Amino acid sequence: MIRLFRIKAGAHRIALGFVVGFFPCWFPTFGVGPVLSVALTRWIKGNVVAAIVAASVGSFLWPFLFYLNYMSGKLITDNWSRTPDPDEDYATTAEQVISLSDLGMDFIVGSLMNSIILTVVGYWLLRAIFTHYRPHIYRWIKKTTLKKRRRAKQN
Repeated sequence: MIRLFRIKAGAHRIALGFVVGFFPCWFPTFGVGPVLSVALTRWIKGNVVAAIVAASVGSFLWPFLFYLNYMSGKLITDNWSRTPDPDEDYATTAEQVISLSDLGMDFIVGSLMNSIILTVVGYWLLRAIFTHYRPHIYRWIKKTTLKKRRRAKQN
């Protein structure tokens, strides 16, 4: 985190690098997410260090993001899909296959919506943070890490 707040690039490039670096984390990229993050960030001229930090954070958050994608997609598709018939029998194999395809559709819709909305919101939020609060946050992080180092040396 110190490295992220120490970057001398402008707030626009850092925020852009971070959200574009995090963008592939919303999708199952099967190990190519960090490479894709760096490539996309270089393509749009964002900050690569911020993209690497974001891709690292996203790798740890993947189980939560997967669940969030599914639940938000289910919420969206349930509101726009057909109304369920209470007399339907869900025990047949064909209906189980349909429900599996609905699970995939829920995930896809959720990941598309989450990635788009949170990329836009995240960009503006991070840009505001890096524009107005970067020096204060950097000093706070530096001070807390120095305190931790001193305590570790004393023990």
